[in-house]
Amino acid sequence: MKPLPELFSPLIAEMMATYCHTKHLAGLAQDERCAAEYQLVARSIVHHVLEGWQNQTDGRGTIDDLLIEMRPSRGAKIPSPHAADSAAAREHRLVS
Repeated sequence: MKPLPELFSPLIAEMMATYCHTKHLAGLAQDERCAAEYQLVARSIVHHVLEGWQNQTDGRGTIDDLLIEMRPSRGAKIPSPHAADSAAAREHRLVS
């Protein structure tokens, strides 16, 4: 990860803690088989991250914004409200 400008803000500190706690999941998942439980908890975590992202973007942020690296361009448009209906978003439906 690249250095973040506001590393010590409460939000960024919490995000960094989440990052540190989740970076070992791939290794742990090799030793255990609990797919249903993993999916349930993972969806809840992603839902919380998405809620935060939507608050950061005044409600315009979508799951696609977080999952797909956007190319910077001049005059970038605000994501379509229908972006959440894409195949990738449907595949990653979140639970409350």
